Amino acid sequence: MLLNLLSPKKQQERRHEELMNLLKMIVEFFFILVSCFAMILLITSLFLQDQVTTLTVTTNVLPALRSLDQRVRLLNSEADRLSKRQEEFERLSPLLIDLSTALPNGTHFTNLSIDTKIKKVTLNGVAQSRQNILELEKNLSTIKSLEHVVVPFTNLLTKENPLWTVTATIQRP
Repeated sequence: MLLNLLSPKKQQERRHEELMNLLKMIVEFFFILVSCFAMILLITSLFLQDQVTTLTVTTNVLPALRSLDQRVRLLNSEADRLSKRQEEFERLSPLLIDLSTALPNGTHFTNLSIDTKIKKVTLNGVAQSRQNILELEKNLSTIKSLEHVVVPFTNLLTKENPLWTVTATIQRP
């Protein structure tokens, strides 16, 4: 037999804290992976630059090594391309934190979609009441990184446990 001696409010706070800890761990893990990948790229770049210098000297002596020099140059250009892609990385963790804190009690996400190319966020979920959906819309409208928060009228037609969809545009820096 399982007894839960925590009040519903404490349970909700505990769940919220667990969610925040999970998000924090995911973000930390992601940044560790990105850091490792960046270090590998830097080491690879240094290695390839040294190889190009050595091959340039060797190519003057042995014309047969020219094709190898071209392949190394291709690898260098690929490493540069990957480095540029790393610089274009866009952090989404602040937005995820804002979205999770904007979620009022009695409201749950069932789907979260972020399209960084068109700067659009789509949220789906279920709420205990229409009031929860209105509170969610109000909370999302206060997030500085979001604009044009849209809650379709059809979300408010069901009185209890309504399904909802919210779309918003990510504000461009």
